[in-house]
Amino acid sequence: MKKQLFKSGTNGILLGLAVSMVMSLIWAPNYMPLNPRSAVGQWMTSHQIHGSIILAYCLITWFAIGILFEVASYIFRKAEWSLLCETLTHYALTCLGFIPLATLSGWFPLRLTFYLELVIEFSLIYLLVWSFSYWKMKKDIEQLNQELKHP
Repeated sequence: MKKQLFKSGTNGILLGLAVSMVMSLIWAPNYMPLNPRSAVGQWMTSHQIHGSIILAYCLITWFAIGILFEVASYIFRKAEWSLLCETLTHYALTCLGFIPLATLSGWFPLRLTFYLELVIEFSLIYLLVWSFSYWKMKKDIEQLNQELKHP
């Protein structure tokens, strides 16, 4: 389990680095691991935090995001709840965990309207991905049942 958490945290770092590099290429004249206009970015700029400290901070938050999604996926693998209970728990954990971590990563502004829109968008994307996964799983189960009936 520790190895898997470390691997997931490392994947979070790699994803965070990739996103920050792409965003910097699009929006900044040089590499910035977090948005300098975000609340965290403004605070770090106003306190003249060294760039290497900012990067270390971002690596830690990205690592935490990777661990969050690993822990959330564990719900479906190990919990013995109903699918509805697992799904609602997974949704709540990912939504309520990701948004603060992404804010701490300097990805989101501190505006209530933004967070309301974000929760709606997150929910719609979650519903879309969940529906596709459910449909595929149902199709796979039906195929297995057919193979069992007609070997």
